[in-house]
Formats: sequence, C-alpha cells, structure tokens
Amino acid sequence: MNNRFNIYLPLLMLTFLMNLLIFYILFKGNRVLWHCTVDTSTTCVSCSASMYTDEPNGLEMCFSCSTCDAGDGLRIQKACTRLSNTICEPLKGFFCMVRKKGSCKLAVKHSQCNPGEYIQQKGTASTDTVCGECTNGTYSDGTFTACQTHTM
Repeated sequence: MNNRFNIYLPLLMLTFLMNLLIFYILFKGNRVLWHCTVDTSTTCVSCSASMYTDEPNGLEMCFSCSTCDAGDGLRIQKACTRLSNTICEPLKGFFCMVRKKGSCKLAVKHSQCNPGEYIQQKGTASTDTVCGECTNGTYSDGTFTACQTHTM
C-alpha cells in the first residue's frame, strides 16, 4: 500500500501543478469556466461575442469590447476580436488627444485659423492645425497655406 502511494503521489502532484499552471497562464481569448479541484482539472471556454482577453490570465470573465463613439470624434480602425479590444482612430478632421494601449480614447476637432492667419501646418490624426500670423502687407482668410500680398 505504501508503494502505491509513492507511485500515485508524484502523479497527483504533477496533475495539480499542471492545473495550477493553467489557472495562472490561461491563454488569451479564453476565460475560466471551472477552476480545478482535487478531482477535476480547470475548464476553459472562449470569450463570447463582444468580449475579449488580450493577455494570458486566470480570469472568470472576459472584458467588454470598447466602442468608438463618433460623439467623441472616433471611428473603428480595427474591430474587436476575442483576442484583442477594439482599436479606435480619430474621424477625418479630428486629432487624438488621449491614447491608451494603441487606441485613441478621445479626439478633438482640428483648430481653424482666423482671418489674418494662415495654415502653417495642417492637422493630422495625432496633431492639431498650427496657424501662423500674416505679416504687414499680407493677408489670409484663415484657409490659405500662405499669406497673400495685398494688391493695389
């Protein structure tokens, strides 16, 4: 009887350690349905629609996918999958003010230049428009990329 215990104990320990490893390093895109017990191993399931896990984990719930709200100046760059969250980017005419994990969280409309200013640098998805002042004898209505000379 002691011999049988010596044979089964290492096997039991190995099974326990493997289940513990699965618990702590669950593959991304999955969640724990049941944790391991003395008698059973950990059971994992895929994240459902509109849910994800992007790192190995031991979570019982997946995360909800983010939305890209046009009211925040955003649109979808890459749709959510069970392996990764939605990636948002600014709408045309907007630039990203707040970025987290490669996704834009808040975008703002590009500034417009005023009359007497010209567009020194056009706004991009990551920068605002830069306006420059026209010098004496020149003008711009705010939409020019260079000031124009006054003609008589």
